[in-house]
Amino acid sequence: TVICEAGCLLKLPQVVMATAQNLFHRFFWRKSLNDKRFDVFTVAMATIFLATKIEEKSRRLRDIVFVFHHLYRKRKFCMGQDVPLKNGLPIKDSRRAPMELGGYRYDEWKRKLVEMERHVLKELGFGFYQVMEHPHKF
Repeated sequence: TVICEAGCLLKLPQVVMATAQNLFHRFFWRKSLNDKRFDVFTVAMATIFLATKIEEKSRRLRDIVFVFHHLYRKRKFCMGQDVPLKNGLPIKDSRRAPMELGGYRYDEWKRKLVEMERHVLKELGFGFYQVMEHPHKF
């Protein structure tokens, strides 16, 4: 569902989201979900980035990173959890703050996205003709 949420926030067509889900499933068909090198969230981010390129509905890398960071913060910190307090004041947690363009976290997420994109490409053999054929195309 994270692919669908990100696709909606990025205003992507349904075909792009279906292609991203297809890439995601094909990747994890070959790799184990237990492999700690391949975080599900990062793979989802990479597959939606690849799907936008495949379907020629490109989005900037920056937009994808910001949307997935927003979803990460929403899932991590807003799922019924209150802001932690210390002496009655909220504890400042840098992970709760919005991402800054050009900041350390932005650079780290961007690096992870590009690295994971390479892993997905390599694992799927750089061939996407079979991926592009799915029922959402018709």
